[in-house]
Amino acid sequence: MANVLKVKCGVCGSRCFIRRSDFLSDGFARIYITCQNPQCCQTEVYNFERSHVVKSSKLSKDRLLENVISLLSEQDKQHLKKMLEAV
Repeated sequence: MANVLKVKCGVCGSRCFIRRSDFLSDGFARIYITCQNPQCCQTEVYNFERSHVVKSSKLSKDRLLENVISLLSEQDKQHLKKMLEAV
């Protein structure tokens, strides 16, 4: 079972669900939540922010580049190759 963000309602203490997430920048999102208690239905906004890295990624720079390049179309790969040859 994956870890999930659990939020309790600030009014009644019931569990809330995420209605919408606006990713405003890398590492920062505004999250809109609503209480699941039908008698409450409080809606709140939370700011969700990445604080710091606890453990660095296992992806090396080379492996990360390989992953990104593998997502490119053949046309984009050829364009990238021409750009690198010009350097």
